[in-house]
Amino acid sequence: MSVYAVVLNSPDETTMKRVKSEWGSRAYVLTDHLAFISPEETTLTDDISNTLDIGKDNPGVVIEVYNYSGFNRKSLWEWMEKFS
Repeated sequence: MSVYAVVLNSPDETTMKRVKSEWGSRAYVLTDHLAFISPEETTLTDDISNTLDIGKDNPGVVIEVYNYSGFNRKSLWEWMEKFS
């Protein structure tokens, strides 16, 4: 399964609500401008970006996560382990 990071330039409640509604438990919203998702089916970063309406009026980036390391909430690591 692939994990993607959704990184917005500015906090956007509408986009984060869309992340939760679109991917449910397969989404982990960490902050108001950073979320991780793991779609059930293989997808492209462009598809995720388009679904979330990321563009000129809502700038951000979608990145496929291949490796990760660091220190964060235990729940994030549990989610990553489950979906990556």
